[in-house]
Amino acid sequence: MSARRPFSDIPDASALRLTQSLRAQAPVRRTLARTRRATAFFALFLGLVLPMAAASRFMGASRSDIPRSPEMQMKSMAAVALATSGLITSIAAGDAVEWRVADGGNGYWYGLTENAGTWDQMRLLAAGAAGELVSILTDGENEVVRSLVAASSGSWIGASKSPQQPWRWADGSTWGYTHWCPGEPCCGDGEPYVYMSVGGCWDDHNQTQTLRRGVIEWSSDCNNDGIVDYGQILSGSLADANANGVPDICESTLLVPSQYPTIQAAIDAVPANSQRTVQVAAGTYNESFSLNGKDVLVRGAAKNATILDGTGLITSIAKFTGGEPATAGVESLVFRNGTAGSRFTPATTFTVGGAIFATNTAAHIADCRFENCRADYGGAVYQLNGLFAWNNCVFVDNIANDEGGAVLVYNCTGSVSGSSFAGNR
Repeated sequence: MSARRPFSDIPDASALRLTQSLRAQAPVRRTLARTRRATAFFALFLGLVLPMAAASRFMGASRSDIPRSPEMQMKSMAAVALATSGLITSIAAGDAVEWRVADGGNGYWYGLTENAGTWDQMRLLAAGAAGELVSILTDGENEVVRSLVAASSGSWIGASKSPQQPWRWADGSTWGYTHWCPGEPCCGDGEPYVYMSVGGCWDDHNQTQTLRRGVIEWSSDCNNDGIVDYGQILSGSLADANANGVPDICESTLLVPSQYPTIQAAIDAVPANSQRTVQVAAGTYNESFSLNGKDVLVRGAAKNATILDGTGLITSIAKFTGGEPATAGVESLVFRNGTAGSRFTPATTFTVGGAIFATNTAAHIADCRFENCRADYGGAVYQLNGLFAWNNCVFVDNIANDEGGAVLVYNCTGSVSGSSFAGNR
């Protein structure tokens, strides 16, 4: 059995060609600095049968641009405990409505909680449902909310105040429009929360004196397609496999195969100009995929448990050919039996990159294993132009019919670190 050899010991062009000197670099680390939305929206407190009307185009100023703060993310998690406590069980069946653009509205959705609680409890429930207690900015919106509240004895809306501070909306919308009941607000800091009466006017109140239902508003448009996510989930046009109120395409991590049947399907679902991780569960997969220029990291399970088997494929297992950034790439995957490779151009007869064909890219490769792959040039990996960083990888028993048994790199700058090569020819 051949001993593994360090990169520097590999014979010249028969195994590897580099036209730029290798420079020591720190391994590429993927930075996940995304604002996560609430993840506590469980069927435990849904139980809702909502109208399945198709979402309308949404126009005008949006409150969905306001980021969810860490405080609200914590509140969404606290909503789980609140729901299981028995104080609150669900959103009222049939109460969610859309204020349609066709009717002069904003395209948002509004729903009434089924049970009652304090203002704080209602806001926690709203956060857990990927929404917020409603902010009312116009007469038209007030009328939409009034139609919901008519089914209750008065319900909490998103207005409150801190001691010696002005009134404010929970979602940060500008305070301006009001619809106070006669003589209200009456009591300053003693009644710092607002509910809407059955008649549609507002009253300030102490949240513990009377438990009330709450009005939740959904305005988020995470994929910026001009349609509120909530309606798209209800209509089925956007999947929400984990039922957290956030479309799967907007989750930081997309799961294969539990959410998407193939790696390519998950990549295709990632919106443009978005950074995502496609997490591939342990198992063996027989498919090829392309990053298509997206900032996507395809990551397998630990301990070489995710195997990409190229048997029978007609092209390289993976392609990075669209100008992907350094945060894109593949990690913790086993590339095995990639023997078809890719045509360098449609007119060429030779093949490149049995496992990976990369050109004009900066996508990285980390913690991967390449075995029994074959092509005319670059048995396992072929890269032309761009940047590369290959870290902690194993290349074993890969074959090039012409040059680069393990890898062949032209006109690139980058580094290889912590990697081993054995039996490549």
